[in-house]
Amino acid sequence: MDIQEQLDRIEAKLDALLEKRKPRAKPAKTQAEAHDEAVADLMENKILLHDSKLEDALKAFCDSRRAMRKYLTPLAITALMKKLAPFSINEQIAALNDSVANGWQSVFPTRHEGGGGAEEDWFSGQTT
Repeated sequence: MDIQEQLDRIEAKLDALLEKRKPRAKPAKTQAEAHDEAVADLMENKILLHDSKLEDALKAFCDSRRAMRKYLTPLAITALMKKLAPFSINEQIAALNDSVANGWQSVFPTRHEGGGGAEEDWFSGQTT
């Protein structure tokens, strides 16, 4: 067998291997892409949002989560909306704004007065 025949056989084997090779699957969505899609779906479904201030606060919260690289999934957004549902719109907005301001990953209801220990009034410097 001469060199040309050997090269032809090798080339035929390579062609056969390349034909068997499956095309690469489309890469999966990154977490950031899934987050963006979930937030876009939420913002499109404005039936849940009754107030433009609430919409702005929710968008700011989602943006802050993305900046932290703690991406929201559709399930997390559903849980967030259920967590906020029992509260008034003003309380929801306050909770979302507090979470953004404090860099929290979740939303917590604002504390009402009379919660126990002495609290300092930020403006007067006095304890209550």
